[in-house]
Amino acid sequence: ILPDTYSPPSGQKTKFKANVDAIKLLKSIEAEGRVATPSEQAVLAQYTGWGGLPQAFQYSHNWQQEYEHLRALLTDEEYAAARASTPNAHYTDPATIRAIYRGLQHMGFKGGRLLEPGAGVGHFLGAMPTELAAHSQRTAVEKDSLSARLAKQLYQKANVIENEYQKVTLPENFFDVAVGNVPFADVKVFDPHNKDLSKLNLSLHDYYFAKAVSQVRPGGIVAFITSRYTMDKVNGKLRDYIANQADLLGAIRLPNTQFKDIANTDVTTDIIVLQRRADGQAAGGQSWAKAEKHQVGEQEVMLNEYFIEHPEQIMGKLSLQDSMYRDKEMTVENDGRDMGPALDQAFKRMPEKVLRPRERPQSTTQRGLLEALEATDEVK
Repeated sequence: ILPDTYSPPSGQKTKFKANVDAIKLLKSIEAEGRVATPSEQAVLAQYTGWGGLPQAFQYSHNWQQEYEHLRALLTDEEYAAARASTPNAHYTDPATIRAIYRGLQHMGFKGGRLLEPGAGVGHFLGAMPTELAAHSQRTAVEKDSLSARLAKQLYQKANVIENEYQKVTLPENFFDVAVGNVPFADVKVFDPHNKDLSKLNLSLHDYYFAKAVSQVRPGGIVAFITSRYTMDKVNGKLRDYIANQADLLGAIRLPNTQFKDIANTDVTTDIIVLQRRADGQAAGGQSWAKAEKHQVGEQEVMLNEYFIEHPEQIMGKLSLQDSMYRDKEMTVENDGRDMGPALDQAFKRMPEKVLRPRERPQSTTQRGLLEALEATDEVK
């Protein structure tokens, strides 16, 4: 679906047209009650969401035709969801995704049960290496109806669940790996299935980490892209919570331009890699509980102790710039390095072959339950 030559649409009007073409085709396929052909999937895969395209939802001289076209194309519910997604529906470029999978292979992942919460249209499924996909059972969760329906057409053999992550019942201690780019929003999450997690009152992106850690098996790995604030904010509530269950294998701070082409956004993000511990296993891994004052230029900023100790994991130059969110924010300037090899080296500085094969359950009941789950068309 996403070959190495894949290039996302460039330019706001070009992205708009690609999105509209994909939606029109999706609705036609659904009206005919069939699945997309490979040539149709190539059109659907050009959909990049509405992150960074708020003008498509504002009646203006330059965007009048697009505004009217989109309003007529979408149902009221689809339109409201699409408009609400413009601040945070930022997709991940496939080159970064492929680097994450190469990193997971370095850590021992050869295929298995994979979870992607907050999947969008499923780029983490599409950019998965063929040899991993062939030996994996893949479950994706996406709350946006259009994105989830597109993902179902693009990845017809995967379990794509259309719902909010906190409302989906998935087995605990089940998945070998959880991957994704977690949604960023300053909203608190209530989880009807986990009251203890709800009591933490976590923001949306932090909640995804806490939830996924409980759903990978002991020894399993969580590799998420997230805002830099997961590591840099002074409040270490999430980091402390995770430290009771998982070790930090490593992190990588990306340049603020890493997702500019596909997502039209300049934000500094991290790839955080965690490994779930077995019950009773002593804590290990890297220290990351504290964010400390660090001098950048003429200003002190908060920087996670991991990056202070491991500056080589920062893929560029720390600087202060005005961002889409605030003035004089710490960011990472792209220093011109080739990001493919740079990310590979950063992952190779993390532990090798730490993901051990999954132990099969000993009892007949346990084996039957897991075999039934693996055989279902959808994990509910």
